[in-house]
Amino acid sequence: LSDTIITFGDSDILLTPTSSNTADYTFTSSDSSVASITTTSTNTAEIRNLKVGTVTITIAQGADANYQAKTVTYTLRVNPLGVTVTPASTQSKTYGELDTTIGYTTSPNGALSNSSTVTFTGTLSRTSGTDAGTYSITIGTLTNTNYALTLTEVDYTINKRPITISAEAKTK
Repeated sequence: LSDTIITFGDSDILLTPTSSNTADYTFTSSDSSVASITTTSTNTAEIRNLKVGTVTITIAQGADANYQAKTVTYTLRVNPLGVTVTPASTQSKTYGELDTTIGYTTSPNGALSNSSTVTFTGTLSRTSGTDAGTYSITIGTLTNTNYALTLTEVDYTINKRPITISAEAKTK
């Protein structure tokens, strides 16, 4: 085995070690919150990445009548998945109104190969200002440590407020 680098959301890794030894294998992860191992049969297991991080994967095989016990380890590093966040293209309000929540889509979106779903905490925001004009949308507090976020540039517009002028007829 060799050290392995994968990306969060990748499919499970199937472990199928072989040897002349007939003893059963055991499989362990040094941090099951990063990568969990499910033994699928006596001599195979699947590793599922659960979050970004680095773990040591250990495969151990006990001794049998003819062979000594053996343990091997390797490092599994789970890197963040690149996610593009694209604000909806029609983000605006009229001068004097409260800001609206800035909507967005992501790519990828939905379920990933490891059965996780692309989700975030926080919200997008915009550069400050209250006057009519165009303001850049920013990543704000949007976050999830399993993703490396890239924001597509879209502007937020504060439209001028229409004004109605009326006059009352007055006599002198």
